[in-house]
Amino acid sequence: MSVHAALGRAATLVSAVLLLAAPPVRAQSGAGTTSATVLRLAPSPRALALGEAYAALADGLSLFYNPARLAAVDPMAGLSFQALPVGAGAGAFLGALPFGPGVLGTGLQYLNYGEIEVIEPDPGSGDEWGVPTGERVDGGEVALSVAYGLTLPGRIEVGAAARLLRLQLAEAVASGASFDIGAALDLLDGRLSLGGAVQHLGRELGPGRASPLPRTFRLGAALRAGGVAGARATLVAEGVRRAGGFRPAGGVEAVVPSPGGVGLLARVGYDGGRGDGRTPLALGAGAVAGRIAVDYAYRDLGALGPSHLFGVTLRLGR
Repeated sequence: MSVHAALGRAATLVSAVLLLAAPPVRAQSGAGTTSATVLRLAPSPRALALGEAYAALADGLSLFYNPARLAAVDPMAGLSFQALPVGAGAGAFLGALPFGPGVLGTGLQYLNYGEIEVIEPDPGSGDEWGVPTGERVDGGEVALSVAYGLTLPGRIEVGAAARLLRLQLAEAVASGASFDIGAALDLLDGRLSLGGAVQHLGRELGPGRASPLPRTFRLGAALRAGGVAGARATLVAEGVRRAGGFRPAGGVEAVVPSPGGVGLLARVGYDGGRGDGRTPLALGAGAVAGRIAVDYAYRDLGALGPSHLFGVTLRLGR
């Protein structure tokens, strides 16, 4: 493909995604008023360490960021666990296999709140203050995803995902669904990829008072380059719009071969513009040996403390 033709297709993809994202995101009444926190957590160390700039990357995680990129994924399976502050925890399981003309991906994300202290509102303060009751309750969230991606003529990838959600806090339970759609394109013999997605389309949800889902628009690019002695690097950049606000994200991943056929990975990512006290930088490392990859990522959550994310990925194809 010539550079001129590649740029023409890139312009077509970008225009389509921008038109898709044109309707304004519903304004929130305040910080923290979107539901389904599990959908805002990074499902793997690689995603966290790259600032979650994942709309243009193709691996099993694409079902959580841009289902179109599943079209370029080899068979795989993976799992992750994230240790969160205050006794909470989260994790994900995922897999991808060829199915018909495309690739089918399935995934499960969960968030365990840990124990939460019950606060009884004090009528004397106009319910602005509360008194601890000594009672503690637990809760959590689960999201079950199914996604499909395939390649159309012209090497344009398209995909869609459906997700079942269950949120629980003490005895209050809410269930619902959300949907994602995406598109992607590989250029310059696969060295450059573009991707865009609209995520978490669905009705308001929540135990007790319902809140909007964290509707998200992503538009990103990934550039791959080879280096000396088999080393290679991937650079990602992305614009993310959520709850009416825009934030930039990006990251760099480097893979360096070592004796014994083991590849060593290092990652650094930036996820800016959140305004929630979290450090915008994330760090990650890992190793690849044959079909197995082991990964780790770290991010400081500000007043909440550090977050550690561990993961294992198994390639099932050749």
